[in-house]
Amino acid sequence: MVLHMRDVYSRTPDSIVNGNDYDILKVKMTQGTWYVNPKGDSQYQHAKSAGKLLGFYHYAEGGDPVAEADYYYKNCKNYFGEGVPALDWEEQDNSAWGDTIWALRFMQRVHELSGVWPLVYVQAYSLAQVASCAPYCGLWVAGYPTQTTSWPAGTPAVPYSIAPWQAATAWQFTSGTDAAPQDMSVVYTDAAGWKRIAKPSDATTAVPASAAAKPAVAKTTTAKPKTYHDGDYTITAENGTFYPDRTLSVWKYPGIGATGAQYHAGESVKYYGYVLNGNYLYVAYYIDGGYTHYVACRDYTHGNEALGTFR
Repeated sequence: MVLHMRDVYSRTPDSIVNGNDYDILKVKMTQGTWYVNPKGDSQYQHAKSAGKLLGFYHYAEGGDPVAEADYYYKNCKNYFGEGVPALDWEEQDNSAWGDTIWALRFMQRVHELSGVWPLVYVQAYSLAQVASCAPYCGLWVAGYPTQTTSWPAGTPAVPYSIAPWQAATAWQFTSGTDAAPQDMSVVYTDAAGWKRIAKPSDATTAVPASAAAKPAVAKTTTAKPKTYHDGDYTITAENGTFYPDRTLSVWKYPGIGATGAQYHAGESVKYYGYVLNGNYLYVAYYIDGGYTHYVACRDYTHGNEALGTFR
């Protein structure tokens, strides 16, 4: 089973928003730290009053990802828990295009504020730029084998490689035709599944991996995570054991201030949280005296490489 989704922006004809041939309306709400769709709320509320499922997205402009996430949340906070959020990652008007960690930083901030992991929208040929989001965010992939304005029959398979995702949450299969431009997607879940993505704390059964909000390191949680602060760094609470599969340096701060100590393959680190800095994710653990040290556990330089295993 699939759902049919239309995504719209301020110039989308009202006839599309007012139509009855779709299940989900996903509305562009914000861009950068300056733009709010002047028709966004009316488009969203019309779909809501018509009984449609809902979504709302932010268009990345490539500024400070935390500032853009804050702007998105500030202007859309009343939609969280009801509609599914998303980040639109495209080349046009995006000064961070080519940055492989920007999207992850945006997602982490939105999750910190809302407890929800947004979907990430990207063209199939640019998946590597957002691969760092794969452990946490569902994929909304775009690719147009044909230009059409008709919904496909059945459950069409995505005809592109989507690694490192195992499955897509949604596929935007057309942008319409020159005479009738319109973005149309199939969504690989049902209404209940879509609502669980929007508000995972309401889930009574596991959300499919392609759509679920996955934890940063090892475990599954639907609640907004507890955080700690170590100077300028925010540590997301999570208890576990990390087993490096190579020699890794120990740091006083994430990637800063090498202590000279190392962990080697076969050893273990009992950690109480994790933090992202630069292109690496670090586990945080206590040493004698109650101080915190850090060891890298994931490398996002060329994707999402685990530097060991987790339990």
